Amino acid sequence: MNENINCNEDKVSVIIPMFMVEKFIATAINSLIHQTYSNIEIICVDDASKDGSYNVVKNMLFEHKNIKLIRNIDDYGKIAAINQGLESARNTGLNNASGKFVLFLDADDTLDQNTILNVVGYANKTMADIVLFDYSAIINGKEVPIQTDLKEGLYTTRQLVSHFLDDLPWNSISCVGTKLYRREMILNNNIKFKKKYKYNEDCAFAVETLLVAKSVYYLNQPFYKYLIRENSSLMSSYRENMFQTNIKVIELFGKLLEKHGYYEQKKSLFYDRIVSLIIDSLVNEVKYGDKNSTEKTIEIIKQHKITSKIIEYSIGNYPLYDWKRIVLIMIDKNSKYLYALLKIRKICKTKNKIQKVHVLFWSNVVHLMYGCGNIHKNDNVVYMFHNVSSDVTNPYLYNSNYMSFEKFIKNEMTIRKPINLNRSLDNDVKKAFAVTFDDGYDGVYNYAYPILNRYNIPFTIFVTVEYLDKQNYLTSEQMLEMLKNCNCSVQCHTDSHPKLRDCKDLYNEVIVSKKQLEKKIGKTITAFAYPYGSVSACDLKSIHYVKKAGYMMAFSSIDGSLNFVSKKFKHFLPRIDGDYIVQKCENINMRIQ
Repeated sequence: MNENINCNEDKVSVIIPMFMVEKFIATAINSLIHQTYSNIEIICVDDASKDGSYNVVKNMLFEHKNIKLIRNIDDYGKIAAINQGLESARNTGLNNASGKFVLFLDADDTLDQNTILNVVGYANKTMADIVLFDYSAIINGKEVPIQTDLKEGLYTTRQLVSHFLDDLPWNSISCVGTKLYRREMILNNNIKFKKKYKYNEDCAFAVETLLVAKSVYYLNQPFYKYLIRENSSLMSSYRENMFQTNIKVIELFGKLLEKHGYYEQKKSLFYDRIVSLIIDSLVNEVKYGDKNSTEKTIEIIKQHKITSKIIEYSIGNYPLYDWKRIVLIMIDKNSKYLYALLKIRKICKTKNKIQKVHVLFWSNVVHLMYGCGNIHKNDNVVYMFHNVSSDVTNPYLYNSNYMSFEKFIKNEMTIRKPINLNRSLDNDVKKAFAVTFDDGYDGVYNYAYPILNRYNIPFTIFVTVEYLDKQNYLTSEQMLEMLKNCNCSVQCHTDSHPKLRDCKDLYNEVIVSKKQLEKKIGKTITAFAYPYGSVSACDLKSIHYVKKAGYMMAFSSIDGSLNFVSKKFKHFLPRIDGDYIVQKCENINMRIQ
């Protein structure tokens, strides 16, 4: 660092708690020494380390005069002989800080060399109380940026809260290291890291500052480098009283939502956080505790004032056999058996085993619901096609010949009446059929559309958003042209057509794709089709996301009709594979009257 400090630069205090970090601390300090900003006060607080952490920093003092090395103190004001915890070390750092601004850096993490120059610049330019920025996770030496969907700029705290849990996820809110604070704000409001928020004191501190801050500048840059270490203490050890301490943090967060009038609007997302805490707390007990500690935690959760509301919420929002819903119902009704269930789940934790059980279960349910493909004469049916072309009909290539397709349509009209997809679930409509196309092949426009238009047949295209404007698929112009016809509707088939059971980004595939398609066509999307559509390609989490996105109905590729049983499960409805029907008609030389 340049020791000729620019007097025009405001001092920034960077607080680093240290405990057994001999291997990392020099790297963390060096990321500050090599900043493009000069006036930095580096405060290292040793919290009773038994390794060489203290000596590593002590040796750096001779060359870098802006480093302060402090021993943490205990509750009696003496140098701590045993580790006092992160919150204590950070408070000691705050007590010794003299900067206009404060940053917090963990001893195994680093900052990009331009971080302080940028965040202080925006703080002074906008007079923001807090500057929020993004971070990157360092996993096995690879940097993975973790960024939000929030637009860069200055926000009042109320404006920022309106984006919480949507554009601004929980990890961005709770991470104390990704924020520059005005020290005056912290001192004037006596904000400290508190032991009662153990395991999540970072989030509590961040929320308490947001409760008093007037404005926040968001900088869309992953400046903080967060090292993911295997076997780190918080990720691989027992967290005693995890629920009791963390629920206090979430309740504090609820106060922030209430203060700015967003509690009701964010309630479902807020409740999801509590449900995740309940599940994580029980997993923590089963994995690292014992039967007594698990049963004690179950009882504490059961008695908490928010639990009854959470159980009621889960019944209305989680699918019938969702794991979270099962746990919450058991907490309420059969808590004495819950430990055994959790233990069994831990024993057979292998994801493949659990998913095989799901597949077996849903296969049986589907067969019961859909009658193994048997169609009653009064049932409504939804036909599923993909492409229509001049090639021969081949179900394995997802294609129907256009002449055979027209014969099928004409014959079907003698048996059932054509309806649009939205009417297929109406109880007063019987003996009807709807036509759907998956993926969005250009054959729908070139061959199917003229035929369906000729016979005035409603049809629906389930579009895979990423396929639009690619070779062999619809162009945006073709899609919009067909939409001018009142018989055509466009619905969603995900962004990139993955197997949702294995998909790691359900939010993008199910929710974001819906928004993108709605923006493109200027209409509300109400229906969804699962890619591949089989029981083995979907899971309960996928169905939950589809419901959460606001789809009124969703279709599988399971063979069956819309009978009175299947229509009750509107987010996993059956369809008939039209290509096979067309091929069958060809094979028996069906005569059209």
